[in-house]
Amino acid sequence: FDEADEGWDKLARAELTFTAKSETEYGTLTGHIDLRGNADSGFVNNGYGSVVQVQHAWISLGGLQMGMSDTLWDGDLSGENDAAGGDRLHFIRYNWVGGNGVSASVGLEEEWDGNLPGTNYIPNVTAKVGIEQGWGGVTLFAAYDDDDDQAGRDDEFALKAIATFKATEQLTLEAMAIYNS
Repeated sequence: FDEADEGWDKLARAELTFTAKSETEYGTLTGHIDLRGNADSGFVNNGYGSVVQVQHAWISLGGLQMGMSDTLWDGDLSGENDAAGGDRLHFIRYNWVGGNGVSASVGLEEEWDGNLPGTNYIPNVTAKVGIEQGWGGVTLFAAYDDDDDQAGRDDEFALKAIATFKATEQLTLEAMAIYNS
């Protein structure tokens, strides 16, 4: 809702997903593309807005993955609208899945400077380690940025923890804590 708006905002969205997998001697080779088309009632280019874009595009072989998708830092509480995450960006990361619900990932990601991706040649470093069990799970996140252009500082980092506890089959309790320098 906007007081200057002459009506109510509308959005129609369509997504088309392509995934292809093939077994190789190095593991599963996977290619993935999400195309997203939006048509809204807002004005874009002096007319009603319609945009088709690549939302996600990546390729992986074994645990190595690269392409464009959400940041590894993007972990949320259920129903939360991306306040604890980030937008899509280019990345290269390694994902490891161990036994008993343990997993870890580490990645290099394109720096995101507000509206301008890739404005620095030094990538951000992100990491995630977690455990998922029948009782719930705990996931720890870390991110490092050598150059925070928006704040005018160097060497910034952030830590985040998300814990879930399955109290009953119908009720899951969640908590999140975030620290940043």
